[in-house]
Amino acid sequence: MSFAKYLICFLSVLLIVGCASGPRKGIGVVRKYELYEDKETLVMLDDTVRRRLYVVDQSASWTDDGRLTAKARFLNKKDETLRVQIQTIFKDEEGYKVDETNWELILIPKNSYHYYEAKSLNDKASKYTIRCKLAQ
Repeated sequence: MSFAKYLICFLSVLLIVGCASGPRKGIGVVRKYELYEDKETLVMLDDTVRRRLYVVDQSASWTDDGRLTAKARFLNKKDETLRVQIQTIFKDEEGYKVDETNWELILIPKNSYHYYEAKSLNDKASKYTIRCKLAQ
């Protein structure tokens, strides 16, 4: 066999093996009419945050005047300071947004914990979703 035939054979095998896995699947919906953020209480919006930030614990409580408080404890798993933006969306019983916080920039030092807490502004909230993304 000539060099050109070996090259064509090698490239065709490489093409077949490289395309065998297909594209990466996205996060699917729970039902046809329900979004991922409607089911989960904490959502990581990009893969970088998902790999670097670990959710140790999360909980919810109510204040004396009936407002919902969302709490979470995060661990930075990397050996560098992590810049994360966090926002909390408060929802009523039917899942409609009644309140949301601004995006908050949080710097978490290497291999350390960060305690996050957000309170709703009114007593209509009964559910929450904490959203995390890497700071721009």
